Amino acid sequence: MFDCKIEIMETFYEIYSATMVSGIMGTKDLDVVERMKEESTLVDEHRDMIERIFYAIKLGRIQVLNSERIGMHCVAV
Repeated sequence: MFDCKIEIMETFYEIYSATMVSGIMGTKDLDVVERMKEESTLVDEHRDMIERIFYAIKLGRIQVLNSERIGMHCVAV
C-alpha cells in the first residue's frame, strides 16, 4: 500500500510539472489529480498544487484532452 501511494505521488508530480509547462492534460492525468484530491493525508502544498490545476483548467489555461498518458507525452486515443 505504501509503495502504491509513493507511485501515485510521483505520477502526480510528473503530471503537475508537465501540465504547468505545456498547458495540456490528458483525461488519465485528470483522473490521477482527482484521486489525489480525495486523499485525506495530503499536506497543504499538495492541496495548493491541486487547486492551481483546477483553477487553471477553469480559466482555460490548461486544456484537458481525451488522451492517455504515455511518459511525459499525451497521445490522443
